[in-house]
Amino acid sequence: MSSSTWRLSMVTGAFGLVAAFAIPAQAATIVVGDNLGASCFEAVDSGKSSAWVDDMCTEALDDVMLAERDRAATHINRGIVRLRLGRSDDAMADFNAALEIDPTLGDAFTNRAAAHVAMGDLQAALDDLNVALGMKLERPEVAYLGRAMVLEDMGRVKEAYYDYRHAAELAPEWDAPRIELTRYRVQRSG
Repeated sequence: MSSSTWRLSMVTGAFGLVAAFAIPAQAATIVVGDNLGASCFEAVDSGKSSAWVDDMCTEALDDVMLAERDRAATHINRGIVRLRLGRSDDAMADFNAALEIDPTLGDAFTNRAAAHVAMGDLQAALDDLNVALGMKLERPEVAYLGRAMVLEDMGRVKEAYYDYRHAAELAPEWDAPRIELTRYRVQRSG
């Protein structure tokens, strides 16, 4: 019986890490109740990003009655809006504020990684994604996809491939990881 190895190759390069990662990595964090924090979440979750949504989220954060967990979630949601608007520094400040309130929020690390990518710091993005994946996440497939994109951009193709596969397995109905996997070919060699 002969031993064989597998060779992995990419068909084409990544289509733009910052643009690709910034969109799927932004998973809104749920705020419960009938308040501006909940309205901020609903706007972000539906993909809305505008100065008006930013203002609404800011007004929610000004509410002294907002519970700490909801305050952290609203910082994440406002950070997502700001990242989508190209305000990476402001987004980073919001993700950091959320983590100061609750350092166990894996979604804050995932979204902060997207801000690191937008700011050109792939190693910091990878570090945050590794932390996030060690925590409870609402949508771990988003963190796996983000990490795959970062790893690919760092030239770590084999690791990226496995993260794309894992993201696809976790969310079989989500097209993004499956589309990325079509760029890879696994061939038996030896």
